[in-house]
Amino acid sequence: MKDDRLPDFLHIGAQKAGSTWIHYALKEHPDIFMPENDNVSFFDVYHHRGEDWYQGQFDEYNGEKIVGEESPGYVKHPLVPKRAVNLIPDAKIVLCVRNPVERAYSQWWHAQKNWTNAPFEYALNYHAANSAIIVPGFYDYHISRWEEHYPSDQIKIVFFDDFTSDNESFIQDIYDFLGVDNEYAPSIVGERIKAGKDFNEPGSLYRARRRVRNGISELSPDIVRDEILRPVYNKSAGTLFNAYQKIIKPIGRSGYEEGMNPDTRRELEQIYYESIKNLERRTGRDLGHWFEYAE
Repeated sequence: MKDDRLPDFLHIGAQKAGSTWIHYALKEHPDIFMPENDNVSFFDVYHHRGEDWYQGQFDEYNGEKIVGEESPGYVKHPLVPKRAVNLIPDAKIVLCVRNPVERAYSQWWHAQKNWTNAPFEYALNYHAANSAIIVPGFYDYHISRWEEHYPSDQIKIVFFDDFTSDNESFIQDIYDFLGVDNEYAPSIVGERIKAGKDFNEPGSLYRARRRVRNGISELSPDIVRDEILRPVYNKSAGTLFNAYQKIIKPIGRSGYEEGMNPDTRRELEQIYYESIKNLERRTGRDLGHWFEYAE
């Protein structure tokens, strides 16, 4: 059903806070249309592609009550709130927050198991990684930026703690905020949904392969793309990945189960302390259990 629908809501993150599970739970609801892509990223990464491209992400809309999309990077990007309100001023905003120390460690683990053997402490002291890993956890700051453009009653803050303890009630609370049947129970209640596929290859290699793949898809006639370019691409990418596996993978990696160095946790709790306290005041939620050392 072709329609000029744009999102009635955005799920803006945070990354490593149940975003993939939330996407599928929203998508499964009969009153909600969500595109298959769980990281549309129009307002941050692909804004240059224009509104027509964004509109095209919802071409499969078929009369559902509301439309939404998820892009976990939206929460931290400084331009996203203004860009979003200019196009969809009445949209509702959903943000799931997780203990920022645990969230940062989880994001590092997700990255390092795929492309680096660097310890967590190295990532924290490397500027680019620091920005990607640490900045998303300053929730109070990000919420304040969103509230400069959207009224607070259009913004829903939910907690990853509630997701882990009772994800049925958790998602039904979101359904209620969005104005759809809040008694609906998605089939994935109690299940764990992992984000994406573990390519076990370096991030730079994966990103390069993705850029080439996307370029082939967008710029080539179908017959040239399917019969010539993709077979060549698949062969060359596979050769490069196999070489990486032989050289790098045997080095080994530390396990997530080993946990964070206590000194590192203490430092991160100090970094996030004021932000967490501000979030407590904002939400009325006691977050003392997020601290092991800082209080």
